[in-house]
Amino acid sequence: DINLVGGFDLVGIGQGGLVARGYVQRCNTPQATNLITYNTPHGGVSDVSFMGKLKFFGEPYSPEVQDMSAEAGYYRNPRDVEAYVQKASFLPDLNLERDNMEESENFVNNIKKLNKLVSICSGDQWPSPKSSCFFEREELNSDDNLSIPKLWQTDVYTRLGLKDLDLKGHLFLKEANACNYQLAEGQGWVKVSGYMPETSGSDEVQKEPHDTFSKVWTQCRREIYDHLLEHLGSIVHPPQS
Repeated sequence: DINLVGGFDLVGIGQGGLVARGYVQRCNTPQATNLITYNTPHGGVSDVSFMGKLKFFGEPYSPEVQDMSAEAGYYRNPRDVEAYVQKASFLPDLNLERDNMEESENFVNNIKKLNKLVSICSGDQWPSPKSSCFFEREELNSDDNLSIPKLWQTDVYTRLGLKDLDLKGHLFLKEANACNYQLAEGQGWVKVSGYMPETSGSDEVQKEPHDTFSKVWTQCRREIYDHLLEHLGSIVHPPQS
């Protein structure tokens, strides 16, 4: 697109933020000026409920589940990091966690070309751990407990070129309020305070779940856009003097 030749802002929400970062690292033609992600699991997802969802289909790191589930490609089991690095189909490549990756230099250079990399983490229940939005990951300690080192304490900080962006003042890790939506307990229907009845078992909640989700997502999307404007308006496009 000729309109993008001079650079553009690339925004990704949730899993879409990984796809957006993949574009920057792998392709970046035309070149993105700013990469902005919202609730994106840059460090992977490791919570037990997420693993349980994947195990419904089979072993999370099996070729079959990796082929059928996009989520499996960024599931990072902190108690089996070796299996994650060897078998997860997406995130280990994106985070340069595999040995002898021929594309690694190009991946890092494309990150360093960004004018701004902004990652927003809200108070929503996903991803888990929440600080995965900030490229942080659960790690197993010597006493067999899990902890989450800060980004600047990890190899990802230097390996991906994030340290270079940070030293230049071009890396922004921001927090925002939660988007006002939740799943009705025990069901797949979406319920929003002020938009749907509080009783999850009512006929109204169970009626037309797809339409309900569409309306909820529209409202939630407005809240996300508000977060973007609130946190990024003066960061990505500073006022002209």
